[in-house]
This record gives sequence, structure tokens and C-alpha cells, in this order.
Amino acid sequence: MEVINQSISVHFYLVFAMLFMIGMNLYFVITTKPFVVLGRYLKSVTPLFHSINAALAYTGIVAMAFNHDVRWVVVIMIPVTFVIMILEIIRRKKMRTIKSDEINKQKEFVKFTRKIYIFDIALLVITFIISELVLRF
Repeated sequence: MEVINQSISVHFYLVFAMLFMIGMNLYFVITTKPFVVLGRYLKSVTPLFHSINAALAYTGIVAMAFNHDVRWVVVIMIPVTFVIMILEIIRRKKMRTIKSDEINKQKEFVKFTRKIYIFDIALLVITFIISELVLRF
């Protein structure tokens, strides 16, 4: 039983770690002006971003397997993890093709990345609220 409780606790804290990570990335996208600096920052934190997302998915799956709990709200969490991962991969691929002299593409990338991170935050918050409402009551 202790393993189940620890897995659920770690999963709960990883949700906040993911929100913090996305919030930090959004902050840097909004405030960092030189694109080269932004690119270096995003390139350096991408492995940590994916590690947190993978740990979040893993702990969720472990908790689901131990509890034999396959409710619709738990099933929703799995695609949310994949959507966040896929959007981050798309963002990374789009960033890699931009050269330092392509100012218009850099501006478009910043707008695109803002939308991705805002969508990620909204997705996580909505999923968290739904899961807390459903699983607590």
C-alpha cells in the first residue's frame, strides 16, 4: 500500500513540476529578446522537460495499475501526456530550422511557442481540476 501512496504523491508533485517547467519556458519565451539565447535555453531544458513528462506518465500508469483504476478521467490523462510531448517535439523541430538571420521566422516561432505553452498549461490545469473533482468525490 505504501508504494501506491508514494506513486500517487510523486505523480501529484510531478504535475506541479511540469506546470512550473512550462511556466518557466513561457516566461523565457516572452522575456528573452535575442533568439540565439532563447534557442540555447530551450535546447538545454528540453531533456528535462521530456524527463518530467515521462516520469509523470510512468507514475500515473503505475498508480493506475496498482489500483486497477481505469476510469474515464484516468484514461484522459494518457492522451494529455502524449499531446504535450508531441507539441514539444513539433516546437523543437520548428526551432531547429530557423537561422539567425531569419527575423520573421523567429517572430513567428515566438508566437507559436507562446500558444503551445499556454495550451499546455490550460490542458494540464483542466485535466488536474477534472481529476480532482472526479477522484475526490
